[in-house]
Amino acid sequence: ILKRYATFFAFALGGKEHQHYLVNDVELTNILDPISMSLMTGIFKFEFESRDATNTYPFVKMPPLFRLTRCKYVYFWPEPVDGILGGVTGIYQVRDPFPRFSIYRDYRVVPDPEDILPLMVGDGTNLEQTIFLEEQPFSGVDVSGVPPSAEGDSRVNVFDESTDRFSLEVQLAAPGILLITDAYSNGWKATPLPGSAQANYRILPADHAFQAVPLKAGHHRIQLEYAPDIVVRGMWLSTVSSLCTAVACALWGWICLRRRRTAYRSPIV
Repeated sequence: ILKRYATFFAFALGGKEHQHYLVNDVELTNILDPISMSLMTGIFKFEFESRDATNTYPFVKMPPLFRLTRCKYVYFWPEPVDGILGGVTGIYQVRDPFPRFSIYRDYRVVPDPEDILPLMVGDGTNLEQTIFLEEQPFSGVDVSGVPPSAEGDSRVNVFDESTDRFSLEVQLAAPGILLITDAYSNGWKATPLPGSAQANYRILPADHAFQAVPLKAGHHRIQLEYAPDIVVRGMWLSTVSSLCTAVACALWGWICLRRRRTAYRSPIV
């Protein structure tokens, strides 16, 4: 989960020529170090917009891929006017961040995730219309010819959420792909809830670092939960260990009680 997201983040901010450096050095060290910060700000492409009296914070235009991270605000550390960013400091709003949930019908399948990032920033690519996947989302279903009337007939609603799971209701007039801009990990599981149009759901890697759920037309009720196998095994191990400890304590208590009763009943010589 960290490798995919770090690779995406580094490419989004620095491009392919600086991606290796950012992932292996800067991402895992103190980015406020003067040398690292100098290199990073020389790489990153910030476009600061003038302050508008109607907005609490001014806007900053980040690299296109950065919008997928859903980051809404960026804080720039105070520095002198002759510093790296020319005295820019404070909180800035990020222009047009992506929503958490979006429905797509146009997709491209690129098996190697390392090939996806350059394609995402290629000429003619519209990230609001096209999603990049690593495998076919549907079997025998073509979503590219969806009529325009169906494009707007899609709704996504979160009706339950906690720290490691959330539940969705999705209404689609035609098959589509749900993009979730949360970091992808194979530890995420999708389970149909009663009344859902599908019996099985898959969570696929999308746009290199995020999640996609292929959906057929209809009403969907889905629970997505982060439950990697190692966590499940750990929970079972903890449960078994707790039960063994409880049994051992009960057995030891019973033995101690039995010894006391035997000593109490024994005649004094």
